[in-house]
Amino acid sequence: MDTCGKIYEEALRQARATKVFIYNPYVSFCTFETYQQCVHNICASDLYARQRGSFAKRALGVSFEKLMCPILCVACNKRCDSFICKSCFHRLLWINPVWSCPNCSAPGGWLTCSECSDSWGFASCQAVYEFSSYTRQLILQFKDQRDTRLSACLAALLACFYRFMCSTFYANNANMRTVKSRLLSSQQTLQNIYHAPLRLPHNAVCFIPATRKAYRYRGFDHMELVTQLFAYALGISYCDILIRPYALDQRQLSKQERVANLTGTISVLQDMSNKRVLVLDDVITTGASMREAARALKQANAADVSALAFARVW
Repeated sequence: MDTCGKIYEEALRQARATKVFIYNPYVSFCTFETYQQCVHNICASDLYARQRGSFAKRALGVSFEKLMCPILCVACNKRCDSFICKSCFHRLLWINPVWSCPNCSAPGGWLTCSECSDSWGFASCQAVYEFSSYTRQLILQFKDQRDTRLSACLAALLACFYRFMCSTFYANNANMRTVKSRLLSSQQTLQNIYHAPLRLPHNAVCFIPATRKAYRYRGFDHMELVTQLFAYALGISYCDILIRPYALDQRQLSKQERVANLTGTISVLQDMSNKRVLVLDDVITTGASMREAARALKQANAADVSALAFARVW
């Protein structure tokens, strides 16, 4: 277990012993070794090779590809084999789901959230990181610089976080809204969590599709790549079911303009009866895309809809 995790677990143990309320919105939920192993498993898959169209990987092997195209840490540009080096990995701050808003995943919004005023339509909505310098650099390098290798990095981080959620909050089909008082046991270590049998609360995973303009600019849908690898890593059924035939780029719009821009723009291609769907996205800003996806999936008779994003603008 990393140092941050040990400190946090000790703080929780002392808080329970003294009945002192602790407000700490951030905590690390994953060891670097677990993340590294997940990245390596994804990069070794045929799906990852097909996504990148890597002739070197298919024809001449992984060693040649690493020699010609070395993997550098996104944050510090040091050579590493997992896209984020160990020191930079420990600088990333996970949003603690115990104290975050269950409706919009705003850090510290578990009691009173200033970011959302009404329900977004999800059983739970969680984000892994705050949208800060490191996460912003990672996402922009992946999307705008077209470094498709980083799809494995994002998929691994999302998969590690989702596995933690499955082992704690999603256990026994618990709803995030009813388990805010349920803290991680002081005897339960991260190693126990990631080696425990995995019970998946969702049987389908989909993604928020990019706009046509963004797809033409990049030549790929970044969340499609991430979601495919995420589904592969966890063994969840991948569903490419959401379409967005028209919408403007969200990044230059205000909160009101984002909502108006996306209203009625997302639809579902097939009936989702008896499906418990997990929706993935890269960044949650106002939640307009997520809310529109939830509306469309519920109209398609989805039994349960949850959301998971890589970062939360805060």
